[in-house]
Amino acid sequence: MCLGLMIALGLALPRPVHAQVTFDQAHDLFFSGKPGAVEEACEAAQQLDKAKPGDQQIQSLLKMSCNSVKGLQKQEENLFNQGVDLFKQNKFDDARQKFEQSYKLRGLKNFHYRDKALDYIKRIDARQGEEQAFQDAVKLFKSSKYTDAQTRFTPIAQGSGPHAAEARDYLNQISTALQKQNADQQLRQAFEEGVHLYDTGDTTNAYFDFEKVAKAGGPNADKARDYMARIEKKQNKEEAKNRPPNPPPPQPKPEEHPTPNTTQGSDQSLRAGLRAYFSGDLDAADRDLSAYLKLNGPKQALAYFFRGATHSSRFFLSGEKESREKDRAVADFQSAKTHDQSFQPPSQYVPPKILALYSQALGARTP
Repeated sequence: MCLGLMIALGLALPRPVHAQVTFDQAHDLFFSGKPGAVEEACEAAQQLDKAKPGDQQIQSLLKMSCNSVKGLQKQEENLFNQGVDLFKQNKFDDARQKFEQSYKLRGLKNFHYRDKALDYIKRIDARQGEEQAFQDAVKLFKSSKYTDAQTRFTPIAQGSGPHAAEARDYLNQISTALQKQNADQQLRQAFEEGVHLYDTGDTTNAYFDFEKVAKAGGPNADKARDYMARIEKKQNKEEAKNRPPNPPPPQPKPEEHPTPNTTQGSDQSLRAGLRAYFSGDLDAADRDLSAYLKLNGPKQALAYFFRGATHSSRFFLSGEKESREKDRAVADFQSAKTHDQSFQPPSQYVPPKILALYSQALGARTP
């Protein structure tokens, strides 16, 4: 190719490396300690050897400089491999030091492992960043800052780093802890609402809030049970205060041939049923009230209500396990209202829980 064509194509003219370097300059370069000087001295000695083959001084410099380059290249390889081994052992700071040493050997100017070493350093930065993020997340978790910890653990769990499995386990624990926090908050609110209802005189609904808290346990369970006991004690006092005295049973008039009095017999059954209920004899109450209902006494709604209260008592005494008793109670409560639309339960004589079930029965009633 002619010179004009090369210039036209913009091609650089070939020139020998270090063409202007003398032996003394190459010798001084080798011992200068400058970055890349050893490798540059080797290249200069190679050019000098081509210009003056067989020159002893040049041969000596060539051997000394180029062998040094080979040694530095071997050292670069060893440092890189040591860095890889340390990286695999998760000794990131030591690995980083080896990688940086491998491409900072002063005598070389061309590094065979530089790009790979820099790539490993990027991976070290990522790992160390993940490690720090993981440790920060653990601290947040131990401080019960679950939402913040969840934010930190999530990207770690979604990755493939060494803490991915641990992060997923922490996320499961956080989910459980947040659910418990939510449940505890609901119980605190139920307790506070119960106290408010109690203070405003709504003991029926307050009782149900306290019962929920007591059954769930927790820091307010004992206080809730204390409120329940107070409500029950207050209710019992009101029942005793408002309970009508039991009249003596009417004596039949002496007759030679007395005629049966159905109304009188039914009244006796009703009174006997009520006495049995208030004395806690539920079996007798059920029997006598059922007898009154069979006789079609005039106070059907009252009899149905207290027979429903009898079934309710059995249901609650069973720990709310006897669902048949609850069904019977609901049916009786609904029958009470059916027989007398204006019927109002004697709330001063029955516990709040039974009144609440009565209200539920009427609410569930189908037209």
